[in-house]
Parts: sequence; structure tokens; C-alpha cells
Amino acid sequence: DYIGSFSLPIEWVSELQKAGAEVLFFNPVLPSSASVGPISFRDHRKVMICDSLGFCGGMNIQEEVGEDIYGSSRFYDVHAKLEGPCVADLADVFRD
Repeated sequence: DYIGSFSLPIEWVSELQKAGAEVLFFNPVLPSSASVGPISFRDHRKVMICDSLGFCGGMNIQEEVGEDIYGSSRFYDVHAKLEGPCVADLADVFRD
């Protein structure tokens, strides 16, 4: 999500691009022709397609943040690594 990525360090994006990765953000605000809906139309799905692998799930709870509120044993975040034909389906979800 473009809005949710404002705090993503540009160095991380640059490192991925230097390694040959194409980095895309869902529903950018500018240019307006690239937007797929109003600015309030955001997407919080965590999806990554890398070659023949797919990753999806949470991955947005940091121990440094969550531990202060919940303690280190009161929460968990679920994430999945996918392989095989289902990766094409996940790529369709990403493009949808």
C-alpha cells in the first residue's frame, strides 16, 4: 500500500532495485492516473512474489513494538511461504 509505505526506508527499496527486483506499491496517489480508486481505497494485504515462491500473511508486528504492549508471549503473527501452482493464484490476487 502506497500510503502505508511512507515509513519504508528508501535505502531498503534502493537495495532491492539494485539487486534487480521490481518494487511496486499498491494504489499510488500520484500520478492520479495510476490510482485505482479514491485515496481512501487502501489495501493492507502483505503479498510478495519472488521467482517461483509466494509469501503472504501478516509480518507487520515488530517485537520491539508489540512486546511493550502484549509481552513477548501474548501474540504471534502468521506468515506463509507458498510453492507450486498456487503462486500463480497469489500473483493474480496481487494484481487484482
